[in-house]
Amino acid sequence: MVMAPVEKGQKLGTYTLSLSGEKLCTVDLVAKEGVELSRIDYNIMKAKAFVSSFWFKLAAGIAVGLIVIYTVLLAVAAKKRRRRKHVNGKRRF
Repeated sequence: MVMAPVEKGQKLGTYTLSLSGEKLCTVDLVAKEGVELSRIDYNIMKAKAFVSSFWFKLAAGIAVGLIVIYTVLLAVAAKKRRRRKHVNGKRRF
């Protein structure tokens, strides 16, 4: 993979041609045109790398887990409150 910016004439790598394991020739790969770095594409690439990183996935997993625990605790507390309102089958005010 080649990262921008690339200047015209810049060596990007080499290509080796071989046949039956015998090396026939090696050619330099040279940029025919220059390519500038696009800030938008660069930022999108960095954002994708961040979102796919281990630490982001770990933090997102912990956040989802805490939200689930909080929701369960709210449901249990609401159920307890409903039970306290009823005493001996009658509603207490």
